[in-house]
Amino acid sequence: MPLRTINLAGFDLRVVDDPGDPANVPIVLLLHGFSMSADDLAPFGASMGLPAVFLFPEGPIDLAPVGLPGRAWWLIDVAARDAAIARDDDRDLSGESPAGLDAARGRLVELVTSVLRAWPHRPLFIGGFSQGAILSLDMVLRANRRPAGLVLLSGGRVNGATLAPLLSRARGVPVFQSHGRQDRQLSFSAALALRDDLATAGADVAWWPFDGGHEIPLPVLRELKKFIRLHAGRTNPVAPDL
Repeated sequence: MPLRTINLAGFDLRVVDDPGDPANVPIVLLLHGFSMSADDLAPFGASMGLPAVFLFPEGPIDLAPVGLPGRAWWLIDVAARDAAIARDDDRDLSGESPAGLDAARGRLVELVTSVLRAWPHRPLFIGGFSQGAILSLDMVLRANRRPAGLVLLSGGRVNGATLAPLLSRARGVPVFQSHGRQDRQLSFSAALALRDDLATAGADVAWWPFDGGHEIPLPVLRELKKFIRLHAGRTNPVAPDL
């Protein structure tokens, strides 16, 4: 699939286009993780061979000023994270309230609105990896966006108490969730709890655990491809503010 770059809603996006009929394919918006870039995920879109348009936005925060590669959706305490990993803590972030999350959510809502205007009447899949997955879940629930599918790759949740009463908004939403059993960056047990809470709330959860760490292995990509194919015929329920 050809790769190009566009700017939309102030974001630079790497775009992987379907070579076939672009008028009848779904849109897949995937967000990278902390200290990553759009180019880290774009090869997955090219390799999946799906009739789809894949969009990979660059996070709004450049990490070069703090001595880190890549970009982020909000800043984290890297030293605290690394210390927790060194202690082999079970990193459940559901009790945390990141300072930059509200701004990140607002930017993502703007991007999603622009994507739906640029590619109208298409099923839209939203998700990401790690921090990108956390933000996608938060945005879908707190901004009440209902995508054709929600993709959570090695993610989790923050502001768990705030999200709990909003989980009913995921009723009927197909959710693809994968997580490594040996993930030391984001808790596997917390991912299990999120899976159970989403399912209890009525989401249609496809759960794919794997033996590995904080990563996206090939078997997960194969299952994600099946998930997108299965739900690509859905239309997005109308959001009241679009």
